[in-house]
Amino acid sequence: MNTTKIRTHWKCIIPTVVFFMGAIGAMGMSRAPKPSGESFVFTQEPLGTRTDASLGRPEGCRIVSLAPDGKFRVLTPKFASACDPCVSFDGKRILFSGKRTPEDPWNIYEMDTDGSNKTQITKNLGDCAEPIYLSKSSVTAPNFDDKVRWICFTSTAPEALNERGDGPLTSL
Repeated sequence: MNTTKIRTHWKCIIPTVVFFMGAIGAMGMSRAPKPSGESFVFTQEPLGTRTDASLGRPEGCRIVSLAPDGKFRVLTPKFASACDPCVSFDGKRILFSGKRTPEDPWNIYEMDTDGSNKTQITKNLGDCAEPIYLSKSSVTAPNFDDKVRWICFTSTAPEALNERGDGPLTSL
C-alpha cells in the first residue's frame, strides 16, 4: 500500500476531540492538559480504491494509532482490510472488523492496544462489522456473581431473515 495516498477517517477522531474540548470548557480550564501518553485509534482508507460489495466499505482500510508525539503506528499490517475499531472500557483491548485476505468474509477480531495478540472472535456468520463492547453482566444464577464481557456487532448471517422475513438479517 502506498502510504502517501492514505486518507484518514476523521469522523472517528472528531467526536472524541469535540467531547474532550467540551469537557475542558465544562471544567473551566483555560488550556488543555499535557498529553497523558494515550493514543487515538482510528481507521485509514486508501484514496481511489474500490468499495467492497459485501458491506460497502473501501478495500484496503487499516487501523492506526496516533501517539501524542505525532507518530503513526499501523496496528493491522497483515490484514487485507480492517476497520471499526472499538477500544475496551479499560483501554487494554480493541475490537475491530477485518479481512485477512480480500476473498475472506469480514470477521470480528480482538487485539491488544499495541496491535499484538490478535484473536478471531466470529467465524461462519457471514460478513460481520461494527463491533462494540457492552458492559459486563452476569448470567450465573442464583447469586449472579460471575461477570462476563459481552460484545455486539452487525452480521449478514447466511440463511437468516430479518424480523419481517423479507430480507437478510443485518444484525444479531
